[in-house]
Amino acid sequence: MKALGEITPFVALLASWIAMTGSLYMSEMLRWPPCPLCWAQRTFMYPMALFLPVAVYNRSPRLAKLALIMSVIGGSIAFYHYMEVMHIFPPVPCNLVSAVPCEVDLLMISLRSSWLAIPLLALTAFIIIGVSMFIVLKSRVWAVEED
Repeated sequence: MKALGEITPFVALLASWIAMTGSLYMSEMLRWPPCPLCWAQRTFMYPMALFLPVAVYNRSPRLAKLALIMSVIGGSIAFYHYMEVMHIFPPVPCNLVSAVPCEVDLLMISLRSSWLAIPLLALTAFIIIGVSMFIVLKSRVWAVEED
């Protein structure tokens, strides 16, 4: 478990960077406008991409706990969004706030996919980060901080 605890922070860091650069690529390069639920997920992913390097460098259990909490909240939003895109949950009337309705997924349309959607990619990243931080905290490979 200890060896796994040494590797997983880097897995979480990589997942956060891939998620952040992927979402920026879709919005800035492909010009796919993010919906309000996508923005909510970014609110939890982008800070992790910035503070996880600090957490890994300092071996900070506090930042690992913060990343775990943020991944649970962001993952919950991504899960709801994916269920909405798959038409399992009723859509949120977010097209009142944005021109992009939350139940439309441009990745599914462009790939002609019946299941691969942007919220699923985000959910996967949040799960990877959350599980990685859980392993770090359970394995106790990072020293407990003094108060």
